[in-house]
Amino acid sequence: MPLFVFDAGYDPTGLGLGLSDQPAAILVRLRQGRCFYADPPPAAPSPKGGRPRRHGAKLDTGNPATWPAPTTSHTKDDGQVGAVTVQAWAGLHPKQQLHPTRGTKRPRPIVRGTLVRVQVERVPARTRPPKVLWLWWQGPGSPDLATLWRAYVRRFDCEHTIRFAKQTLGWTTPRVRHPQQAERWTWLVLAAYTQLRLAKTVVADQRLPWERPQPPSG
Repeated sequence: MPLFVFDAGYDPTGLGLGLSDQPAAILVRLRQGRCFYADPPPAAPSPKGGRPRRHGAKLDTGNPATWPAPTTSHTKDDGQVGAVTVQAWAGLHPKQQLHPTRGTKRPRPIVRGTLVRVQVERVPARTRPPKVLWLWWQGPGSPDLATLWRAYVRRFDCEHTIRFAKQTLGWTTPRVRHPQQAERWTWLVLAAYTQLRLAKTVVADQRLPWERPQPPSG
């Protein structure tokens, strides 16, 4: 099943609604302070009428007192980031402001997913204390927490590779006019990048006097 990974700034519920009929999952980073809600407990109809409740207990990511016991958790000792703790709360949903039924009298859609919290012991560079990572997962079945946090960290490697191809190898420099030209140029850039990767082990490490030597395999 394909997994699409997004940085903060994308609407996780909008993405979930758009891909609800597709066999795919999404993983979106959340900003701090987001609130999510569980389904309300079943209640008998009120004799006064009115609509039934649509939102239950609130989970505020900025207030640990509102966190219930996680539905699943995962711990691991990683060589780069130390102890990793992943907690997940399934079956939650946010209150939506932008939704397809906005402006109508129809109720807002309820988009359920899994809220994931990732805490690591240290960052690889060890230049600053690590921050808690909040993620939103939505897709068929249930997420594999052991794979989920690594999938999001992998996004940084892909982004730096794309930036290197654009800024150093000139991937977007030519102003080509036809798709076939763009495809040929992309393959040329990939071939150049592959040659650089293959030649990495034969290039001597030239560091400044105050820099620590880098092993060829680094």
